[in-house]
Amino acid sequence: MVYSDKMNTKIISKKSECHHAFPILFQDKINSEKLTVVYRSASKHLFDKNSQILRKVSLDGGNTWNSSTILYKDEGFDCRNYGGGVTSKNEYFLFFVKWNGGYPNESFDLWYIHGINGFDEVTINHINIKPAVLSPYGKLIDIPEKNILIQGYYIGSYELVDNKLCILVSNDNGKTWINKTIFHGMKNITLTETDFIYLDNGKIFGISRDDSSNCIMILKSEDYGNIWNIKRIPINIMVVPWLCYIPERNKVVLFTGHEYNNCIGFRAMDADMLFTEPKEIILSTPPKYLIKYPYKYNDCTYPSTSYIKKTDNFVVVHYGGTNNETYLYSSNIRYDEIVDIIKVV
Repeated sequence: MVYSDKMNTKIISKKSECHHAFPILFQDKINSEKLTVVYRSASKHLFDKNSQILRKVSLDGGNTWNSSTILYKDEGFDCRNYGGGVTSKNEYFLFFVKWNGGYPNESFDLWYIHGINGFDEVTINHINIKPAVLSPYGKLIDIPEKNILIQGYYIGSYELVDNKLCILVSNDNGKTWINKTIFHGMKNITLTETDFIYLDNGKIFGISRDDSSNCIMILKSEDYGNIWNIKRIPINIMVVPWLCYIPERNKVVLFTGHEYNNCIGFRAMDADMLFTEPKEIILSTPPKYLIKYPYKYNDCTYPSTSYIKKTDNFVVVHYGGTNNETYLYSSNIRYDEIVDIIKVV
């Protein structure tokens, strides 16, 4: 592995012949240095009926992490593909899919875990949506002035017919959810990972990876998610996006997992540009690399990031390794150092 010497990158979960993947980082609203990473533990990338949802907690901004504990498992199902976040009321939501692996009679059901005090007290809830939900992903958007919660997800089939990009919307602090399609008719398009950020004055910005091509989708709404402007852009690489908005600096940093280039990269730009020329966050310059792996690593991606204002520090978690053995990594880097990272080759 090659990475910047300013990053304090370390393995935080490792087990022989185990696939640790799909991490998502939760930042507490009361104690910003309390971080929870939730991730999947299984024997391989594809279906594993014995997979588990694990969690680790850091109380010092990602410098140290406690031992892994099981958050959820359901024997016979693969519980995977995570999205969610922490609301302004400090309530935790983790969305995931239960996959039975039984092709051609397979099922993908959408569930979520509602947590209080981190995930120390939880309730498990099912959302009945048909056809199959393949992938909730990205952070939960909280718009407290409108009492709106929004979670993105992809719905459809591996046959790439009648696929849809949707959002779940709650107006009662996550007690109930309604389903809204924001893009459909997507034959041969699979938007399996979409991440959103909320800026202000009703503006929501999102980036979606098209798993079936080297393209991304730029998604914009200026009315709290009611009407969307969507544009498809070729970028010649496949990326898994994670957006981080820093309002104090009016900056947005896009972290990207490059599956086949074996690296975690980033780009930064002024938040004001997102609704003028958002394609520049992808296309204006090559990405700088936070981490680059040896060629043998063919499964490394899914960055999830929190910014800690108190320390002016990013914490980035991701996974990397081979198809049947991946490790979970955590990196810390200060904001004023991120612009000085030199691309590694």
